[in-house]
Amino acid sequence: MPTDQPDPFGQTQLLLWKWADNDEWGGVLPIVYLLSESQPHPALQPFDPSDLIRDMEKVAAEWRAARLGLIGHRRRIQSADKAVAVEVRVLATELTASIAEIAKLADRLGLSGCDLKTGELLPQCRPKRHVLRLDRERVDSLPQYDPDLPTVLCALGAVDVRKRVCFAVLEAASGDYVQTYGCDGKYHVEWREYHDRAQNTFAHFAAGLPNPSTEMIWLGDSKHHVAAFTHEILSRPEVEHIFAAFHAGEPRPNTYAWRPLTHLFNTLPPQDPR
Repeated sequence: MPTDQPDPFGQTQLLLWKWADNDEWGGVLPIVYLLSESQPHPALQPFDPSDLIRDMEKVAAEWRAARLGLIGHRRRIQSADKAVAVEVRVLATELTASIAEIAKLADRLGLSGCDLKTGELLPQCRPKRHVLRLDRERVDSLPQYDPDLPTVLCALGAVDVRKRVCFAVLEAASGDYVQTYGCDGKYHVEWREYHDRAQNTFAHFAAGLPNPSTEMIWLGDSKHHVAAFTHEILSRPEVEHIFAAFHAGEPRPNTYAWRPLTHLFNTLPPQDPR
């Protein structure tokens, strides 16, 4: 029946999948394109979606009872009679929160996925290898998925508060990430390692040069800055060394002093670090 009242529900289409254990990169747009043609991408692998669908149905029942919206899987995209992706439709009054709930389910089951409208990887879902993000609050740019090392190192050159790019984050499929804040060719680097991503337990460190100092300085301008010890202000080559180690899947380089910062987050509510 026609009505002049606006539709109170937002809506989106989501796509969830499982990464194959091979060296094929997992760029989101090529995956979506091939799946739209019913051709599975080499970076995907078959999985049993029954647990995901069962959990989604539980959430859907809760949303219906609370009048929050509707959710359901539209189709399974199959290869050799096994699912390689599940397309999900969400109609909800709080769309962002709803997408986050789906992402939590996918994260628990080791899946990844994207918003078909924007092509962005869903929050809390895992990239195949890495996702590179610049300051999302001040830069209108999409994240880059599975970037090669030259791309990552080149992006570091854009990080400068005075150029309106405060930081860059390189996140691994595990949720671990390394991030840098920069101003005037000087940088501060932090590294996070998750113990249990679902429980949001992790270890967080600040990188510094040997021979720690007790003197602190501000890095940045009057509106955007971080406080760090002077030995934790690094040069571009030092930042590149740390990011290259993370990109290669190596542990924190032992040529740096790593100050534990985990306790600073223990009093904060769980949050998405990206």
